[in-house]
Amino acid sequence: MQWALAVNPPPELKAMVVQRATRRLRRRLRDVIAAQPPRGAYVSALGGEVPWLDD
Repeated sequence: MQWALAVNPPPELKAMVVQRATRRLRRRLRDVIAAQPPRGAYVSALGGEVPWLDD
């Protein structure tokens, strides 16, 4: 819903901070940061591989 406003913002919208998924992302990143080995650990947090990230 928050992103829907960003697509066609009303004139009174001057700034926005999207927080809906912040807690879930923080929880997933905690697992990624603690993972050993770190290479490829981000896949579960981001929902897929990002080839350039390992480079």
